[in-house]
Amino acid sequence: MLSEKKKKRNRRNRFPDPEKISDRFNPNKSAHKPFPAF
Repeated sequence: MLSEKKKKRNRRNRFPDPEKISDRFNPNKSAHKPFPAF
């Protein structure tokens, strides 16, 4: 079985940090949503 560390790392890679996504798609940080709204 996968170790807890590996599971957490995989989950993090699959679902990036919401704030990083918000920063990428909303430079002025007007909205902090789990996924960018197009």
